[in-house]
Order: sequence, then structure tokens, then C-alpha cells
Amino acid sequence: MKEVIKVTLISLLVIILISFLVLTILGVILYTIDKDRIENGQNPMYCIVSDSIYMDGGTREYYGLGYKVIKFHKINGYDETKIGSWFMNINDFNDEIEEYEKAPMYMYSSKEPEDKKELNQINKSNIRGIIGNLEYNNNVTDDQMVTYIIEDTNGIVYRFKPEIKSLCKNDKETILDDANFEFLKQIINDTMGIKKTNDKSIN
Repeated sequence: MKEVIKVTLISLLVIILISFLVLTILGVILYTIDKDRIENGQNPMYCIVSDSIYMDGGTREYYGLGYKVIKFHKINGYDETKIGSWFMNINDFNDEIEEYEKAPMYMYSSKEPEDKKELNQINKSNIRGIIGNLEYNNNVTDDQMVTYIIEDTNGIVYRFKPEIKSLCKNDKETILDDANFEFLKQIINDTMGIKKTNDKSIN
């Protein structure tokens, strides 16, 4: 009887160990796939999205097999996606978000790229909150129409095409609605010192 119990316990232990190894290997494989997708600007595929949304602009959490994804979508324009263990917390990135907010932005004409002008603190805050949270889903069209460039020292470059109300973020593009278009025009006019009565004003 004792021998039977011993064999049963050993078999159970082996099954538990094998199951743990299989789940670990599967978790590593799924983590690798989702990490690659995130690095390419895509949502994770093998995660369950949390029902709760943070009231900071729309940050969400995804849970995978042994790993977690936080997709930031903050009002200040910070929209990085982070992947790590289940113990990863949204507050782990407070310092990085603070550095993002402090980082200077420059705006300049595509015709005179050497003439960079740092936005003032008020405009910088406003413009991050607007253009950083737009949905950039389209492939970039003709870049010959680019008139103004907004360069973020965090490595993000926006290219504005007022003729077609288009704004590109790195390699993706969006069409601005009237409100955002007018807002961006005003920011550019204020920053670049362009007067509406001037021939160089945006039409």
C-alpha cells in the first residue's frame, strides 16, 4: 500500500513538474511573440485585456501567461507600451513619464530645418496633449507636402501637411479634424512668429 502511495506521489510530482515546464516554455514563446509585436507598434496577441481603463487618458493593462503589458495613453501624450512580469506596475514608470513631460520640443519649417525654435512651456504642454493622443493609423502619403516639423527630443517626429490637414507621427499618418487643425495652425503661427496677414501664413 505504501509503495502504491509512493508511486502515485512521484507520478503526481512528475506531472506537476512537466506541466510547470510546459507552461514556462509556452509563456516564454508567447512573451517573445508579443514583445516583437509591441516593438513593431502592434497590440499584444496572446493577452487578456483588463476591463478597467485608467482615468489618465486611457491607459490599459493586458495579462499574458506570466507576463503583463501596459499600454499607456496619457493626456500629456505619453503613449509608450511596456511589457514585463505580472508585478510590473503603472507607477514604475513615473520617472520616465516625468522626463517625457520635461523634454523640449522644437518646431521648424521644412524649408529651413536649421531654424529650430523651442516651444514655450504652455504651448509645449498643450501640443503634447493634443497631437500625442491622436490615432495615427494610415500609411504616410506624399512627404513633399510637408511644411512644418515638430521634433520631440524623446525621439518622436511629427510632420505637418496643412494643405491636406495631415499630421504624421514617425511612419504613420492621421487626418486632422477642424478643431485640431485650427489648434495646430495657431500653435505654429504663435511659435514661428507668423502673422495671419503675412504671405507666409498658413492658409
